[in-house]
Amino acid sequence: MEFCDEVLVLKDGSVLETGSHLDLMKVEGHYLIDQENSTRGLVTWRTFHQYNKAAGGFCVSFFILLIFIVLITNAALSYWWLSYWLSQGHGTANVTASEQGNVSVNSDLLFYQLMFALIIVLLLSVCTLKCLCFIKITSHAATTLHNGLLRKVLDSPMRFFEWNPMGRILSCFSRYQDEVDSLVPHHLNALLVFCLIAVCACVVTSVIFPIMLLPLVLLITLFALLLRMFLRNICELKKMENISRSPCISLCSSIAQGLSTIQAYNKTWQFQRLSDINANHFLLFNYAMRWLCFLVDSLCAVMALPVALLVIFSSNDIRSPPMKALALCFIYMIQSLMEVEARFISVERLLEYITGCESEGSGPVGQVDQVSEDWPRCGAITFQDYQMRYSQNSPVVLNGLQLHVSGGEKLGIVGKTGSGKSSLAAALFRLVEPAAGRILIDGVDITSISLSDLRRKLSIIPQDPVLFTGTVSGLDGKLQAELTQDEGTVSAGQRQLMCLSRALLRNSKIILLDEASASVDAETDSLIQITIRDSFQHCTTLTIAHRIHTILQVDRVLVLDHGQVIEFDHPDVLKQRPDSLFSSLLTAANTVMS
Repeated sequence: MEFCDEVLVLKDGSVLETGSHLDLMKVEGHYLIDQENSTRGLVTWRTFHQYNKAAGGFCVSFFILLIFIVLITNAALSYWWLSYWLSQGHGTANVTASEQGNVSVNSDLLFYQLMFALIIVLLLSVCTLKCLCFIKITSHAATTLHNGLLRKVLDSPMRFFEWNPMGRILSCFSRYQDEVDSLVPHHLNALLVFCLIAVCACVVTSVIFPIMLLPLVLLITLFALLLRMFLRNICELKKMENISRSPCISLCSSIAQGLSTIQAYNKTWQFQRLSDINANHFLLFNYAMRWLCFLVDSLCAVMALPVALLVIFSSNDIRSPPMKALALCFIYMIQSLMEVEARFISVERLLEYITGCESEGSGPVGQVDQVSEDWPRCGAITFQDYQMRYSQNSPVVLNGLQLHVSGGEKLGIVGKTGSGKSSLAAALFRLVEPAAGRILIDGVDITSISLSDLRRKLSIIPQDPVLFTGTVSGLDGKLQAELTQDEGTVSAGQRQLMCLSRALLRNSKIILLDEASASVDAETDSLIQITIRDSFQHCTTLTIAHRIHTILQVDRVLVLDHGQVIEFDHPDVLKQRPDSLFSSLLTAANTVMS
């Protein structure tokens, strides 16, 4: 809609809102797709806490931190032992002037070698343990976040998918999840290592060379100033790049399906514009990262100059060799800190959906009751002053329904487009929670039982069924025909026949048919009608009819208009009323067929 010149929002036959797509998106309480927003500023500590919780909790994180500390300490110990070994020189051996300081003639050479080998073996062991444990907990954190997101999305009500474009959801499961799986552990590992090395170098410098504490404080101050200047802006650029990617993904399927139409009307520039916006944000984010790295490298080069001069022109009493390593560690530490902050935005986006999505059936419907295995026995359905709307701000689509369908009765549901036929099916399956009133099945309020108990007791044959990838049946090699989501593999009529077969096997007491024979030929249509009449004769059957002649043999016909019951009687009785809506619909259908 964002490419349209003007958008009209209609309600009850009148124009409710009008304007461009951008103007309507800014109006509070609009009816269009929700705009994707993100929290401003830096990643909050709550995000890090939730990631730590997903990884296993504080005890696991403390154990990993302890392993990192042992690893860095062991590495520092290996360097210290090597320097101590070299400082011993030839030891107590009697050597010539040319062999002064030669460690190979030291009488304790074997002892030094064994100790250094032991330290190296211990270092490799701790490093291996660190890698295994770190990979394990970061994989566990990513898996926990993915499973939590998947459960939330699958349990979300239908309005969630209406308000959130598919590209936004796919971004969570693709780009965001990919960064949580790979980039977050990589940069988090680097940040912990370089932080601990920097702390170790600071401790060594402050203990052995106190004179170097002043330039150390200056170096830390300059780095903190750079972070304050650039960190927030880089995070904002990363969030803008994430948000601008969702519309591109949403249009991928549209472009694939309508590429010929897009090219015919020369509208490719509109789709290129969305890609350019995302590419610009991505480029700006990487420019900012590279610019900050350049500043940090330049600053460290400036700080390395006096250190190098001290190394050359001063004695060991006033120069600090650890300062060289410290300056280098600060370079990588700042870069890793920036990367961790930027990549944790993906964790933040996942947590927004995990904690912010409302689960289906989570409304104030009271305590969930258990139902017996043989419920419903009769299949009687009662609507008591039932009202339904798809969202809080949307109009009422079912308004005060008051009707009773006896068990085993065959009911036909007709009406003009937008009369509420499909909404009635959504209400029965609780795809939308009631705004008022209730629905009883054999005297049981459907909002008082769980969604799984309700839906496994009902069967539906939709007008446009969807098949998942797999086989028809997995029982002992029978019916092993491979099925895919590709419509070219199985026709629409065959998919409807498979839904009919599934309804027969489930043996449900309540069957909902949404024009079950819409995509089949006349001969198959006749066969389906006979099958429905014979196999479902003891079931309550609700048939949503778009072709009126398919429901002329039902027990009663329900005529809806603007979500209200207009007529409810036997089809022969309604046909005899010249002023009935059913009669006019039947006349119009016969005129079209003739």
